[in-house]
Amino acid sequence: MKKPTSATFQPSRLFLLFVCGMTVGAHAQGLLIDQSLQPPPIIPGESYHYDASGATLMPETGQEFTPSLSGLDFVDVNLLPQSVTNTGTFEVAIHQGEITAPVLGLSGQVIRSGGTAGNNTHFTFPSTISLTQGDTYVLEVLQIAGNSGWAVEVPVSAVVNGQTVDMNYAGGRLIYGGVPQATEDMIFQEGIIVPATSAILTISALGDGNLQIIASGPTGPFTHGIGCVLQSATNLVDWTVINTNIFPIDGMVTNIVQTTNLETFYRVEVLQ
Repeated sequence: MKKPTSATFQPSRLFLLFVCGMTVGAHAQGLLIDQSLQPPPIIPGESYHYDASGATLMPETGQEFTPSLSGLDFVDVNLLPQSVTNTGTFEVAIHQGEITAPVLGLSGQVIRSGGTAGNNTHFTFPSTISLTQGDTYVLEVLQIAGNSGWAVEVPVSAVVNGQTVDMNYAGGRLIYGGVPQATEDMIFQEGIIVPATSAILTISALGDGNLQIIASGPTGPFTHGIGCVLQSATNLVDWTVINTNIFPIDGMVTNIVQTTNLETFYRVEVLQ
């Protein structure tokens, strides 16, 4: 999910040139999703229908995937309890090629309760697992302890606003009991953990009542494409969006704004 982080600055009305740098602290880490099959999002005001079934966990249950990244740090799967009183301890193993191949990496264990809101279960690995882009891998869901009857979520159909949504994952198949299921997949996603982003807000006077506001983010592929929103307010409450930008490769966006006689606050939000 994209979550905003922001910094706020109020320029003085009595300056010729004033430059202010503020770091916008972000989360300690972010998730970059690579391969994924998820239920379609619910869109307010539009009709929505989604069906899924549960494939009860048994030995050698997992999902094939074909990565486009060269590493893996986390896996998410939807685990469905048989009842709200169920508990279970789970982990995920990564194999190359087929589910019976040697384990490349094993996630940390996650304890689930059937009464927990939501079915998504997040697994992280102690170190990045190296992958070869375009090769086939299998994520295997293992139950270590707890009640029986837990299941992985297998989508059946989805229709949003009258349009059928394809719920098949093209990069692999569900593996159930060691057997590939040609027409079925499980709900999952995988990817890497990326460093937090930050932004520097620089404001300078240009004369004629204009301000130049520059939001600078760290360069690199994980900053490129992240949203940058410039806002202003006179009371630190009612913020108005001045401009919305996307960080380019060089990590810098520039805005020119017209000042008024009112004391105005400015802030930049980095969405990630």
